[in-house]
Amino acid sequence: MEIFKERRHEKFLSMLFLTIIVLSSKGLYADTYSYNFTHELEIWDVSGTYKDDALGCSISFTMNQDGKGKIAGSGSAGCYIYGVDINTTYDIKGSIKQNDNTATVKLSFKYKGTAEYMGERYKFTANEKVTAEIDAADQMMYGTIKIKLKMAGEKVSERSVFSEPLSADMDGSFYHTCKVDQYGKKLVGNGTLELSNGKKYSFSAKGKVNDKKGESKLKLKGDTSASKGSKLNLIIDENDDGIESIKGKVCGQKISN
Repeated sequence: MEIFKERRHEKFLSMLFLTIIVLSSKGLYADTYSYNFTHELEIWDVSGTYKDDALGCSISFTMNQDGKGKIAGSGSAGCYIYGVDINTTYDIKGSIKQNDNTATVKLSFKYKGTAEYMGERYKFTANEKVTAEIDAADQMMYGTIKIKLKMAGEKVSERSVFSEPLSADMDGSFYHTCKVDQYGKKLVGNGTLELSNGKKYSFSAKGKVNDKKGESKLKLKGDTSASKGSKLNLIIDENDDGIESIKGKVCGQKISN
């Protein structure tokens, strides 16, 4: 019995010792960094439903953009032009990239439908290639369209220009927050980046503190299927929690400052 009591006493002292070490660990604390990026850096999302009614056509399509900047969607259109009744559906694939503060959108539309004229109905297919740049000042996409149409053994190609407004809630701004715990020199935590249209991307965070320089370095990596492929590297001034540097890639777009 005495041996058992001594061992229990030793176990208690060991647990107490470990607890005191944890409580007295130098620099163990939690910190939260929050930054609102407006008119400094931009991340664009072209997701949304687009509609147009012009020149006898009723056009509607929806696009969704993922965390890697890939775009997918579908739509339909009905037109009555010069006595020709046209009905078509189409699929959309594409991507968005940003380099040197210029966001470029590339889309591919694949159409299939019918055209009816004077009681005769013809099936047709078409491919459309769109290349556009986003103008941050007026929240518009400006670009070119190249379309190839095949119907009744005939082929037609056409090139034109276009402009399209982005969704009203997409202005390129984003909000980033990151919460970390410090263990010695190491930082561990998680972060969230929210676009102006409400889309959120989550990250895991790891980093180190440099007391001599008065700064912390954080590496954030997308940790869900939605944010996979996104990453951020931050250097933070520990005196005022301001960002000294931010580099990374979110939604297929490179950001650097």
